[in-house]
Amino acid sequence: MKKFINIVFIFLCIFIFSSCKINLNCVGQIKQRTLTKEETNVLKLMGLDDKSKIYDYNVDKGAKAIYVNLYFLDENLKWENNGGIGANLDSFKGTIGILKDESERLQVSLEEKNGISMFKSNSDLYLDADKKIRSIWWNDKADIEHEKEIPLAIQVITKSTKVMSFSGESFYEPERLKGHDAVIALTVKFSKNEIE
Repeated sequence: MKKFINIVFIFLCIFIFSSCKINLNCVGQIKQRTLTKEETNVLKLMGLDDKSKIYDYNVDKGAKAIYVNLYFLDENLKWENNGGIGANLDSFKGTIGILKDESERLQVSLEEKNGISMFKSNSDLYLDADKKIRSIWWNDKADIEHEKEIPLAIQVITKSTKVMSFSGESFYEPERLKGHDAVIALTVKFSKNEIE
């Protein structure tokens, strides 16, 4: 009987501590990669240690496509698509790399089994950014749901002397981000439908 209780306890712990423990719609997870000491040293050598993030994702077999999008918050507090990349999934694991260049523009790389695709945010969004306060929020990890935009980064550029605190939830409540010169969101979405 004691052995049975121990086995039930172990399975209960596994269920409770799994990545999708609360979210019944969860089909995977995306999270920032914990870099090895070697990887960290290489980034430091290149001056990229504080300018880059790497995300790894795992999704179920129901996911057929991935979209990585940049959005700009317009004056009506609506997210306007500002470019991105989409690919049919050839694997259920992949990597997204994000790099901030000297002007704070975001360059995004999507690595899949068949290669790497890249895009860069629109330079018009960053006019005079070097003369303004810039702040960025990075997501650590998130559960993946089909057809749901997941914010990986939200970037605020403002001539104001202060930036109110914000998080990934601000993507779903954009009114919390009003009053800035530019607000850019980088999202990822996994779809059950292939790109035609």
